Amino acid sequence: MLSHVEDQSDEQGNGWPELQPIGPPPLPTFPTQALPSPLREWVEAEAEATQTPAELAGILALSVCSAVIARKVEVWVPEHGWPEPVNLFSVVVLGPGNRKSAVFKDSTTALRKYEEELVEQRRPELAIEQSERRQAEKRLKLIEDEIAKLIKPKDFEKLKAEAATLASKLSNWPEPVLDALIVDDMTSEKLGIVLSEQNGRIACMSPEGDVFDLMAGKYSISSAPNFGTHLRGHAGDDLRVGRVGRESVFVIRPAITMALTVQPAVIYSLQSSPVFRGRGLLARFFYAVPPSPLGERNPTPKPVSEQISEEYSALVRRLLVALENINPDDPISLELSPRALESLNEWLAEIESELAIGGEMEFIQDWGAKLAGMTLRMAAALHCVKHSHVLPSTVQIEESTFRSAIELARYAIPHADRVLSMMGQNTPSPQTDAQYLWKWLTKRQPERISKRDLHRAVQRKFPKVEQLDASIKVLADCGYLREISEEKEQGKGRPASPEYEINPAAIEAENQLRASVKSLTQMTKIPNPPQESSSVISVNASGDIETQALELDGENWV
Repeated sequence: MLSHVEDQSDEQGNGWPELQPIGPPPLPTFPTQALPSPLREWVEAEAEATQTPAELAGILALSVCSAVIARKVEVWVPEHGWPEPVNLFSVVVLGPGNRKSAVFKDSTTALRKYEEELVEQRRPELAIEQSERRQAEKRLKLIEDEIAKLIKPKDFEKLKAEAATLASKLSNWPEPVLDALIVDDMTSEKLGIVLSEQNGRIACMSPEGDVFDLMAGKYSISSAPNFGTHLRGHAGDDLRVGRVGRESVFVIRPAITMALTVQPAVIYSLQSSPVFRGRGLLARFFYAVPPSPLGERNPTPKPVSEQISEEYSALVRRLLVALENINPDDPISLELSPRALESLNEWLAEIESELAIGGEMEFIQDWGAKLAGMTLRMAAALHCVKHSHVLPSTVQIEESTFRSAIELARYAIPHADRVLSMMGQNTPSPQTDAQYLWKWLTKRQPERISKRDLHRAVQRKFPKVEQLDASIKVLADCGYLREISEEKEQGKGRPASPEYEINPAAIEAENQLRASVKSLTQMTKIPNPPQESSSVISVNASGDIETQALELDGENWV
């Protein structure tokens, strides 16, 4: 909880203390300018059409492109002896009612449609393969039964040789299956089987966070966490799983792309499974905690134009076609240009300094230690998008592309810190609740209000008065309200409810912020205008009001 501040009279001489931030500073907004065309145009148009944060479409679209190039492309930095796979793990944290499923569907449609075409093309061929394999299995069984008879068959040596040939053929003849590019939630064991069937790569993408429950052992007999396949699928380490009574799984250099959109409750629940972070799983994700636009959305947004939608779909298809014949065991090796390599070395030095005591990643060192690799993976995806027309001939990542990847990585640092901090909490913090309470007060702007009336108005958010007291104290400590000390006659009956006065300077600053946001939105037609907030408001020594907006995540201000 924030400490008390010394009283400093404002310009009106009312004895209000200087305003302090209610909670943590606002998180940076998603840098759509770092995305190459036509990815950027689709992300911005989709955000406007669905009235969702740009992070949602941006990270999902980037993950789709990562899934397309996974195991077909790698980044090689010989100066560091550094081969890096290009598949991404990502999580977007957004409250319910924010149209996550709609954006998820729009971003993955092109990938699913191409998968459907592959299935339809291969279906007749698959039926023939399956029939031939079944015939071989039955023929082998008949021969084995004949050989096993007590009486030596007439053509014993001939049958034995045929059996050996069939057995060898079947051992190198996996069960024919339909092509799959993307799957939903599934257990680690099932995911390993799918990897084996799909030539070592798959995209596991879901608009919900059930996959964390599965990794935690929800449907396991032992209920023990099981996500070894996910760890190996991220790092590209060979997967070997021996199974009693069933065929073992062996996959060389597996590549799993993960993209999940989860509610904040899922993040809070992960504290009950510390093994997730202890074994390094949570350190591998690109996190985003965008603001929720609920309550501020445009009811009649401009839909995504047919041209922009078709160009995004064409981009995904172009990447798929360009890499279709690339052997995953001999992927395209992307290299950094000399200037891009210089940028990498500078970025490595910056990351190292931020991992030190007092650095921005001091408390998320496990995540920060993998940030350079994540940057290279994003650079590969951006490069392939930028040069989708000429793949696979162009293999050198330019400096501008790598710097765009660094921009995305810098965006991710405070978001990762926020998410990994949330995992240590059971519920939203008192500061988060105080941000909600301040938002409620600024919507109604009372000059004064009793605690009884306030509790009645926000009882659904604060069912217990103790919860309200904690939030009131935070607002009082930060200078947004104060209890009114008035001598009252003590009569019979229930004592009078405490009353609170709202800081007029904070209300004025809020109104100015609203007006500036409205004006800016009208002038620039921003698809996702900044959210209203006043959790970072101050009155400087000259009496001028300074504001910095915090944003709403579902019901919680962040």
